[in-house]
Amino acid sequence: MPVSRALGTDAWLVRTFDSSFTGYAYCSKTMRASRAHNSVDVNDNENASVDARCPSGTRVVSGGHRMANPGAQSNSPIYSTFPSGQRTWSILAVVSDVPNSLKAFAYCADTAPLTVRTATGAVPSNDAGMSTVSCKSGEELLSGGYETTPTPDWHNTNGPDTFIHSSFRSAARAWTVNAFNYSDVAGQLVAYAICA
Repeated sequence: MPVSRALGTDAWLVRTFDSSFTGYAYCSKTMRASRAHNSVDVNDNENASVDARCPSGTRVVSGGHRMANPGAQSNSPIYSTFPSGQRTWSILAVVSDVPNSLKAFAYCADTAPLTVRTATGAVPSNDAGMSTVSCKSGEELLSGGYETTPTPDWHNTNGPDTFIHSSFRSAARAWTVNAFNYSDVAGQLVAYAICA
């Protein structure tokens, strides 16, 4: 999925190819988020990573990504999109059409410290897997993400080649991620929930 990011202040843009899909937007009447971003140039079909960091005094409440020239990126998996710290959103991907660029977005709010919860599920070789994480009772789910481990391998030789099929709020306090592993190497899928 070459594009998944906010579009203005009241919409979320998702772009994919050759399939139907459902896009989700999670909205707040009280929280206003600003945007930080960072990009890297990508010149080969190896794993590329980029982090976007929120300004001091704010915390990351969600994140997204964009590949340049998204029309040529039908085989470009986003292996990881998750909060890697209180102010940072991290992306790990392979870009199939190079040279190109990969941009990470962090959506930032002036809020009290947030809790990031995780849960890990298995993704067997050449099979599907899933992981669901929940915020605790009394907490509010703000957003979520995922990370694939160990180090993914688009070339299907040394690590899992895990394509994410869905990443969404599956219940009031739960975030679920589903994937398929197109390699002979088993992997794991870590689901993330940002809880307030």
